[in-house]
Amino acid sequence: MISRFWNLIIALMAFAGAASVGAEEARPSVTSGPAILAIAHGGSEDWNRQVKEAVAELKGHCLAEVGFLMGVPDRRPEEAYRALIDAGAAEVVIVPLFVSSHSDHYEQVRFLAGLRADYPHAEHMQLQRLVGPAKVLGVTSALDDNPHLERILNDRARALSAEARGERLILVAHGPNDDETAAIWIANLDRVAAGVQERLGLAAAEVRLLRDDAPPEVKDVALAQLRGAVATSRERVLVVPVLLATGKVLFQIPEVLKGLSYAWDGTPLIPHPALAEWIEQQARELAAGRSTTQMRPHEDVIVTATRTRHSQTDSAVETTLVSSREIEAAQPRSVADIISRQVGLDAVPTLGGQGIRIQGFSPRHVLLLVDGVEVCGKIGSSVDASTLTAEGVDHIEVVRGATSALYGSEALGGVINVITKSPQSRLSTAMTTAFESNGGRSFSGEIGSKREAWDAVGHFGLRHRDSYDLTPEDPGTTGGRFDRYHGDMKVSRALGGSNRISFSSRFYDEEARDITLGRGALYDDRTGDRRVTNSVGIELKPTALSDLSMRVSHGRFWHTFERTTSAAAVLSTDRDRQDLTEIVAQYTTIVGSHGVSVGGELERASISASRVPGSSRRLETAVAFAQDEVTLGSRLMIAGGLRYDANSVYGGVLSPRIAVGVRATPNIIVRAAYGQGFKAPDFKELYIDFGNRAAGYKIVGNPDLDPETSRSFSSSLWINAGGGTDLRVSAFRHRISNLIDSYFVRFDPASSTSIFSYRNTASATLSGVEVEGNHTIGGAFSIGGGYMFLRARDGLTGYDLLQRPVHRGVVKLFYENPKSAAQVTIRAAGRQGFSDTNGDGEADELAPSNVFVDLRVARRIFGGFESFAGIENLLDHNHPRYLPIEGRRIYAGVTYTFDGE
Repeated sequence: MISRFWNLIIALMAFAGAASVGAEEARPSVTSGPAILAIAHGGSEDWNRQVKEAVAELKGHCLAEVGFLMGVPDRRPEEAYRALIDAGAAEVVIVPLFVSSHSDHYEQVRFLAGLRADYPHAEHMQLQRLVGPAKVLGVTSALDDNPHLERILNDRARALSAEARGERLILVAHGPNDDETAAIWIANLDRVAAGVQERLGLAAAEVRLLRDDAPPEVKDVALAQLRGAVATSRERVLVVPVLLATGKVLFQIPEVLKGLSYAWDGTPLIPHPALAEWIEQQARELAAGRSTTQMRPHEDVIVTATRTRHSQTDSAVETTLVSSREIEAAQPRSVADIISRQVGLDAVPTLGGQGIRIQGFSPRHVLLLVDGVEVCGKIGSSVDASTLTAEGVDHIEVVRGATSALYGSEALGGVINVITKSPQSRLSTAMTTAFESNGGRSFSGEIGSKREAWDAVGHFGLRHRDSYDLTPEDPGTTGGRFDRYHGDMKVSRALGGSNRISFSSRFYDEEARDITLGRGALYDDRTGDRRVTNSVGIELKPTALSDLSMRVSHGRFWHTFERTTSAAAVLSTDRDRQDLTEIVAQYTTIVGSHGVSVGGELERASISASRVPGSSRRLETAVAFAQDEVTLGSRLMIAGGLRYDANSVYGGVLSPRIAVGVRATPNIIVRAAYGQGFKAPDFKELYIDFGNRAAGYKIVGNPDLDPETSRSFSSSLWINAGGGTDLRVSAFRHRISNLIDSYFVRFDPASSTSIFSYRNTASATLSGVEVEGNHTIGGAFSIGGGYMFLRARDGLTGYDLLQRPVHRGVVKLFYENPKSAAQVTIRAAGRQGFSDTNGDGEADELAPSNVFVDLRVARRIFGGFESFAGIENLLDHNHPRYLPIEGRRIYAGVTYTFDGE
């Protein structure tokens, strides 16, 4: 069986390699990737000529044409589209040659592409939809704050610079008419300006707008602000235009600044090789994502909800995204720290550390992934999320409710996918060292490189903490000392076209020591956990509208627990080794308005443990799944999926899901979803045979257990209220059946032992409401937060489930400018049932409510150095029984980063 298993892996990889070669050979280089239709505003003959020359640089790499919305009579977008068809194009991506995606012209392009139903005065403006045999795949974002724009402006500023430390950069862009959209332009370009400032080591950088088409009173104020910024600067001023080409708007800038001292050469964005590179990259990325609607700038791409790429607002399945900005601002130690700051999610103590709870679901019902690969290694029945370190994490995606239709067992209550960073420049490095209260210290590093064909990134780190004690009256410790080591690497190589092969490896090792008191004796408990995960994947693009991906991964987890007495006599040792091997293949294609995905998985899980009869057991699962995503017009999104799991022990399970999203307006989305999930019994529930004669009990597994199941209903309303404000309101109801619970079997008088086992008897209902909102002020300050109301009821008794607060909320305040940042997070949870001491099913011991306040500040010192300091759990909230956590933690440290071209 083992040989057949690995033979299949080799055969699949060989097939993938052959397919990549065949796909590359079948694709002529001149038409590699989608055809590109660049659309610009239009101006004088000279202005248009400059744009045409920039787009002409793409020819020889791909089919490309340019069309103009207005200006002197020239090739219109529909004429450029027809020229691409005549050249043999079957699919077209539209790239708007605009500085910002927030403009009327950008919306005109979306109308041309059929991504909005109408546009005011479209007939008067002679806007003709692009209709023909070549499918329009979508419209990319404009330049916004893309790294290619930063690269161009960096070169322009460097050409003017003499002594960077004594200079101020002022970027000057056209800008829109209304104030609200102008704030978005400035927020985008502020990020670009900050990047140029850091790269060149400038004293300051800022953004000004001309607002040339605005009413005179608005334009006059904008020009006065530009002149004042130059006139009042104590530093030498570098003025750099953020305009596409040389034209009448560009010539206004020296007129406005006449008589002032500043550096200027009047060079716009064209010519520069990065512009053609940006156009081609935008087109390829959109085609690779198979998007049929346009992602707004800064709408992050998500993959977990449907296992295909979408913008967050163009998915029928609601997904929570924890952004890289939030993660960097919080400086968390682990994924558990990050998750505990989110609405409806919580990090809770488990037998083996910290588990993640979603909308009241137990941690054993939540699937944890890293870059789509399941995390191997459970203590008890769940993964310790505190062992997933935060170093190297780019962002996190969370899908609530039953998602077994895509991810099978473990995803009964939801999925958390941790997405790691990828390199963005030719060479980047970072190092962080920190010291904290209670003897804590840590060091971590990162190095990455992105080349034309290769990219690679790696992280490493170590952390130490001393033990702590909340009950000094006894000699034991509440929390033990530990040393943690971790490292990861990710390498990928382009195979030509959009084909790519990648390899990743992750390593984690922890050694912990506790002093415990029990039965009048003092014990020295030593725990060791180690995890290694390796993964190889290949992504192929047989056609412009299809993808084929495959991944082989293997994870191994070792757990050791050893208890000794003060005399160093070993009393007990518990060792286990868990292995998880997965082969996953998926094919996705666009057929009309349908995005169809089909795939399969082979999974082998095994355990070798001292408490399992025969010392080892193995489970094998074969999977088939299918999904259809339908986009009807610009308003309706539907995603339906079905998965069948055939397991060697518990048999077959069918898991369906359907989700519907309706875009009522461009800024309002209503979603609803229904799904069924399941959780397979784990090894110990099936096979454990463990007795503790001193304590008088024995636990025996039950190989006849059925999977636990859930039925999840959810609905949500998302509103973008404008002015940097958005709001989400959702309601949910989850019904869990066949819950696995322990029960008393019988008493054995011969050995004076109580025997326990497991059975499917319990059920539960989780229902509630979540409200979450965010508001940004001027791009620098933001306030966000939310509240969850939860009713978690036992299906048999009707009483509330233990350790699930009815009320939970969070408030987050964040401020950032190019040199400093500050964050305040406040988390609160109401009283909750802690234990049922008399066994009647109702909690008679309540844990008190709690409030956590976390503070963090950071300041850029010089060059690539940044200092930071913070306090977690400012109120020093803990309790030896209800909340046995460390308490107030004070920390400070320094980070050095370098990002080269």
